[in-house]
This record gives sequence, structure tokens and C-alpha cells, in this order.
Amino acid sequence: MSDLSPNALDALIPLRAYLATTAQNDADSAHSAAQAHADILMKQAEGERDRILAEAIDEGKRTAQAVSDLRSARVRREANEVVLSQREAIRQRLRTTVEKTASALRTERQYSKLQTELVARGHALLGPDATIVEMPEGGILVKTPSRHLDLSLPTLATGTLDEMTAEVSALWTR
Repeated sequence: MSDLSPNALDALIPLRAYLATTAQNDADSAHSAAQAHADILMKQAEGERDRILAEAIDEGKRTAQAVSDLRSARVRREANEVVLSQREAIRQRLRTTVEKTASALRTERQYSKLQTELVARGHALLGPDATIVEMPEGGILVKTPSRHLDLSLPTLATGTLDEMTAEVSALWTR
């Protein structure tokens, strides 16, 4: 093993013990330093992980809110379109009813008096030479070479309805 005498080997025992203790202490110190550095790195990594996770959660919340806002806006727009469509359908039904009701006046006893008044009005507006054409739905069409005046009963009734938009719209805006 070694060429040293047993006395020399015995004399080296304290040196060997010292070197072993020093090496063990250095190893323990290096291990402690490495562990401390690893602990610091772990804490930094955990902090970075927590920061990234918090940012991801915040971004997810913002994205979810944006998606929610878009969906909500779309649903409100679609609901508004349904309401407007139904209001328009009600308005059109009312308009059709008004036109039919106005045309039905042809069968009333006072229709001839109304017809006479419409002719007088047509001549007053377009002149005495204007041509008067009776309309099948009731009322008249007054014509000159350059102008036409529709005094048919459905046109007069829907014109009146259009003039009453503010009052009548309460029927479909409740």
C-alpha cells in the first residue's frame, strides 16, 4: 500500500483526520451554499410563477369580460332587431287596416258628399281644367299635363296616419 513505516503512518493520522474534517466541512459548506442558492432560485422561480399566473388570470378575466361584452352587445342588438321588426309588423298591419277601412267608406251613405268635396279640393289645388279620375279603392286622382294629385281614400288615410306618427307609435312602443 505505502512504503512508509508504521510509525510514519501513525504520525499522519492526525493530518488525515484534519484533511478529512476540513474536506467534510468544505463539502458541508459548499452543500449549504448550494442549498441556500437553490432556495433563493426556488423562491425567485415561485415568485415568477406567481407573477405569470396572476398576469394570465388577469388576462383571462379581461378576455372573458371582452367576450362577455361582445355577446351581451350582440344579444341586445338581436333583441332590439326583434323589437323593431315586431314594431314594423304592427305598423304595417295598422297601415293595411287603415287603408282597408278607408276604402270601405265607398259603401257608406256619405261617400258621395265626400267624393264631391274631394273633387272640389282637387280643382282648387290644380285648377278647374284638371281631369278627375275615380279610383277603384275610393277617392280620386286629379291630373293635369304636368301634375298629379292622389286623393284616393287609402292615400289620404295613410297620410293622416303618417302625420299622427307620434300619437300612433305609442301603440307599438309600450
